[in-house]
Amino acid sequence: MEKRLSLQKEVFLYALIIGFTPLLLTLWVLQLSVNEAVEKRIEQEAIEIASHVSVNINVINTFSQILPDRELLQSVSNNLRERNGAHVVFLDIFGKALIDPYPPNYGLQVIGKEKGRALKGETYTTKVEGVSGRAIRAFAPIINDAGKQKGVAVVAFLEPDIKLFTSQFYNSSITVLPLTIMIIIALSSFLAHSIKRRIFGMEPIEIATLVSERESLFQSVTEAIIATNERLEITVANEAALSLFPKGSQVIGENFLTLIPNPGPAHVIETKKPEYNKQLLVNGEIMLANISPLLIRDRAWGIVVTLRNRAEIKQLAEELTGVRNMVQALRAKTHEFSNKLHVIYGLLQRGHYQEAERYVDRLAEEKSFINSVVNHVQPVSVRELLLGKASEAEERKIKLIIDSQSFLFELPDTFDENSMIVVLGNLIDNAYDAVEKHPDHSSVFISLKQDESKIEILVKDNGAGIPEENFPMLFNPGFTTKSKGTGFGLYNIKTQVSLAKGTIAFSSDADGTSFLVTIPYPILKKQKRGESYEKDQGIDY
Repeated sequence: MEKRLSLQKEVFLYALIIGFTPLLLTLWVLQLSVNEAVEKRIEQEAIEIASHVSVNINVINTFSQILPDRELLQSVSNNLRERNGAHVVFLDIFGKALIDPYPPNYGLQVIGKEKGRALKGETYTTKVEGVSGRAIRAFAPIINDAGKQKGVAVVAFLEPDIKLFTSQFYNSSITVLPLTIMIIIALSSFLAHSIKRRIFGMEPIEIATLVSERESLFQSVTEAIIATNERLEITVANEAALSLFPKGSQVIGENFLTLIPNPGPAHVIETKKPEYNKQLLVNGEIMLANISPLLIRDRAWGIVVTLRNRAEIKQLAEELTGVRNMVQALRAKTHEFSNKLHVIYGLLQRGHYQEAERYVDRLAEEKSFINSVVNHVQPVSVRELLLGKASEAEERKIKLIIDSQSFLFELPDTFDENSMIVVLGNLIDNAYDAVEKHPDHSSVFISLKQDESKIEILVKDNGAGIPEENFPMLFNPGFTTKSKGTGFGLYNIKTQVSLAKGTIAFSSDADGTSFLVTIPYPILKKQKRGESYEKDQGIDY
């Protein structure tokens, strides 16, 4: 297998190349620019010196003589050499050097062969390559007071002089260059380390493998999975999730709350705590959702939502819990009949035959009354719940009153038997807990009513009531005043009612508490569409 450099080393090397390439190009271009600028500056300085010397009064006076004073001219040349580093030579009208440059062996390079134009009165500069390197020369004619040319002043800067000028720039560059190199190396190292840290120390092949595995696993899951960013914009959705929405719907990039209105996701991002088994209405279907925060270094960058069809789960749950319900029903019946048989047996054993007869008649009346009430409740599971709660009330010494006018014909799809059991069962359990503090006269009243437009569920108790300061938090998840409570009873009730677009109202004072749940259900509209219903004849108990 080919051995590759680690990602951190590759990034470091590429960053160095990216940093050094423009630096070297910049230095190269700068060098060319500096050389050109230095030469132009030297040309300018040479022409200025030559012009200045050619109008020097002492130089003009000595050239006005038949034999110019060479010592004077040499002195002028030496002074300029010491002050400006320029080589200065004076020529007579015939082009002959009156003095030697310093050093003397530079004479040919200083004067050169391009003096003819100067002897004709022209001022100019030239560049030449000689044995000692480049030379930049300036020629200026020397003209006396009568306007007659008497000679030529030649000023030259040779290679050593030019290098002296350019070295000043290079010296300043050399001091900055090591610092620039150190900065490039430091930034390259920081960039490589930062990239490696941001991808959790993983190599590209490892990331590619994980992405491929995740995509395969993601699409193979039958549950719908949706992931969002922290703005709740959907970034990922598997095929199962896309199938929940109409074909062609834009899902990726849409806001989660636009497709599935629910306050849960925003709450999960704020609290960084997952929520499980929430019921969401997705495209008309009730789904069970698990919402988890996508945490990276303790920051919520989004959420991951898994959705399951509640109908499928309900079917499986019914299969799994049917035996348990049967066992509980049989246990309750066995306990109930056992207690009552003991009473009858005791009365007969002591010869209280009339008392035993009256006791049996009273039991028959109670049973007949309960049967007459629950037979008006058509959904079987709701009827069983009421019977079970009646037996529980008897064991807990609670007086359970079921409204004789109760009537429940059918439940809507958005509020099926499972939803009804969740709402009614939790309301009754809360009422039983509330009246336990009044064992001598505790009572709970239940009423189920259905008309052509709605279903009403009323549960009242004569407990001590709910403190008014708890009203705003009553339906919050996790809020409870019970020592062993979970705080999700009323929250689940509110969830079920909200999904059915119903309402829930309550009142509470020192005389007790009542909850009224209203579920809209225009059943007559369904009948008009041609649907027919067969009345359940009920079950005798």
